[in-house]
Amino acid sequence: MLHPELVYEGLDAEAPVVIAVDPAPGLVEDFREVTVQFSEPVQGVEARDLTLNGVPAQSLSGRGDTWRFGFAPPEPGSLTLRWEQQTGITDLYQLLDENAPHIIDIFPRPGQALSACSSVRLLFSEPIQGLDPGDLLLNGQTATSVVGTGAGPYQLFFAPSEEGEAQLTWSPQHGVEDLAAEPNALQPESWSYTVDARVRYQGVVISE
Repeated sequence: MLHPELVYEGLDAEAPVVIAVDPAPGLVEDFREVTVQFSEPVQGVEARDLTLNGVPAQSLSGRGDTWRFGFAPPEPGSLTLRWEQQTGITDLYQLLDENAPHIIDIFPRPGQALSACSSVRLLFSEPIQGLDPGDLLLNGQTATSVVGTGAGPYQLFFAPSEEGEAQLTWSPQHGVEDLAAEPNALQPESWSYTVDARVRYQGVVISE
């Protein structure tokens, strides 16, 4: 007798559920495949997600909400279908990310007086992509190089500025954005320092 046990583990309350199986539970003369219909279209389905008496399916076909699992011919007796505890089956909905990345930490701190200004360190609110030396300007001059990954910190290096105001601005054509399916561009902001050779502080970062 076929006693499919169709149980999902670790999925949220709004996860897709199985609404039909063919053949239906009961007596069967021959069993080599089962067709499963979900409550909505799903993705991430693999043959190994469904087992027959502990043996993963050998083949898989289908799309959307209907999938067919193929098995090796079982021995006569009780047959139990069971889902693996950790499957990659999910629905097709995605959480829309409309939050633009922004800078959460700048070093040296904006507004400080420095003896020299040739680099800045930035930390973003989330992982970003597309940060190039030409995106950030020091008194209108692009950075010479940039180092960093993910949300940062990123270190941008510049030719040393002259004494006076050191203004940091973003290029209107900057390519900084987050990793969302529909990327959100960085919210640009400008800041400045006062460069005075008589000041001893240089914004040095000490690390071990």
